[in-house]
Amino acid sequence: MRPGRYGDGPFDPIPFGADRASSHAAAVVATETAIFAAGWTLDAGGDAAAVVEAFPMDGPDLAWSLGASTDDRAFGIDVSAEGIAVTGHTGDTPATRDLFVVWLDPDLVEGDRVVFDGAGNGPDGGNDIVMDGDTVVVAGYTQGAAMNDLLVQRWTRPE
Repeated sequence: MRPGRYGDGPFDPIPFGADRASSHAAAVVATETAIFAAGWTLDAGGDAAAVVEAFPMDGPDLAWSLGASTDDRAFGIDVSAEGIAVTGHTGDTPATRDLFVVWLDPDLVEGDRVVFDGAGNGPDGGNDIVMDGDTVVVAGYTQGAAMNDLLVQRWTRPE
């Protein structure tokens, strides 16, 4: 609830992806100063863009997008004093997709990015993320020849 910005009622929506044809918020974290949402937006042609939007209690809304391919989706986000980490999948070709982790600063400026292509070049993706300093733990999946496998990885922010 954000009195004064989007109304005083408890059910007033925050406009995630309001400037796109369609949007899907998959994860949200609220802090004392802002609400952070991760998900994706679709344009009129159906291209998905992974998006993180910040809705500060004071000041303008902020947005970041992965901007890597036509099928990028963010599924997990975590916010700490060190910044913001987000995970999901990015699709370089229609036949495969890869897991990504991106570190953002509080203004949603991208600092670092890691992309993981698992064994067998099958689809991979991150569904949830937990941040501890410059280290994140990602839960997701990786697909080999026959089926999806559980994936839990620890990543340290690149130097």
